[in-house]
Amino acid sequence: MAGIGFELRKVFDQKGLFSRAKAYGYTGVIYAGPMVLGGTLIFGISYLAGYVGLNRLDRDFLTSMITYAILASLTVNSFFSYAVTRFASDMLYEEKEAYIIPSFWGSSATMIGIGALLYTPFLMFSGLTPVQLVLNLTLFMELIFVWNGVQYLTALKDYKSILLAFLAASVITFLVGWCLLAIKFPALTALLLSVCVGYGLMFLGIVYLLARYFPLDLE
Repeated sequence: MAGIGFELRKVFDQKGLFSRAKAYGYTGVIYAGPMVLGGTLIFGISYLAGYVGLNRLDRDFLTSMITYAILASLTVNSFFSYAVTRFASDMLYEEKEAYIIPSFWGSSATMIGIGALLYTPFLMFSGLTPVQLVLNLTLFMELIFVWNGVQYLTALKDYKSILLAFLAASVITFLVGWCLLAIKFPALTALLLSVCVGYGLMFLGIVYLLARYFPLDLE
C-alpha cells in the first residue's frame, strides 16, 4: 500500500523490540481497520435486528445486503489497487504531494463509475425495494471511497486519528441504529441506513486526513 515504506521506515529503523512491535501494530491498524469495522458492524447490526424482533429471514437478508456491498466494492478496488498505490508512491518519492488528492478523487470516481454500471443491475434483480436499492448502492460507493482512501492513508503518520475515525464510525452507526429503531422506523431500512451513516462518516474522516496532510496547490 502506498507510502507504507516511507513513513514506517523511521519506526522500523529504531532499535528495540517495542519499536518494531509498534510499527507492525500501526501497519495492522491501517490495513485491517475497515475490515474489522465491517465485521463489527455486521455483528452489531445482526444483534440489533434480533433485539427488535426481526425474523431470521430478514436478518439474513440484511446481512447479505451489507456483505455483497463489501465484497463488490473490494472486487472493484482490487483491479485498480496496484496502479493507485504505484502512482501515489511515485508522487511521494518525487515530493509531488499536490497530486495526491486529485488522484484520489479521480481514481475513486473511475471505480464508482465502472462499479455502479456492474453492481446496479445486480441490485435491481435482488428483490430490493427502491429505498433499499438506493441505500445499498450508496453503501457500495462509500466503501469504494473507504478502500481507496485507506491505500493513501498509509502515507500518513497520524495513526491515532485514523484509529479514532474507525472507532467513531462504529459508535455512531450503533447510535443511529438505536435512534431510528426507537422512533419505530422500518427495521430493515433503519439498520441499512445506519451502516451507510457509519461508513459515510469514515469516508469524511479519510478525506479530512488526506486534505490535512496533502495540499492542493499544483503550481
